[in-house]
Amino acid sequence: RVVEWENAVPPEIEAEADRDQLYRVLANLGANAAEAGAGKVRFTAERSNGRVVIEVNDDGPGLSDAARRSLFKPFGGSARDGGTGLGLAIVETIIKRHQGSIVVEDTPGGGATFVVSLPLVPAATS
Repeated sequence: RVVEWENAVPPEIEAEADRDQLYRVLANLGANAAEAGAGKVRFTAERSNGRVVIEVNDDGPGLSDAARRSLFKPFGGSARDGGTGLGLAIVETIIKRHQGSIVVEDTPGGGATFVVSLPLVPAATS
């Protein structure tokens, strides 16, 4: 099955984050969407209230209420057979260590949207 990946993040958007860890977060969110059956995963970002807000949106089947209740809990959040339930717990830990937050929202028409908020890169001072 082919998954369409769309990077709609403007190149001038910069967050205060460890590059490798942020990549791990976004790769995990995208891989989870693909494993859940999404045909398209879209990444967007914008500045808002002194933060960078990143959205990972998919057109998959969405999340059940049971999955939502334990989504970020270690060993409790796996929505697929054979999953450990650690992926989203690790994602949340990484985001919190970066003074950020992560929530999940329903996507109109199906799917899910994970919203990550991180500090902006501080402006350079002279």
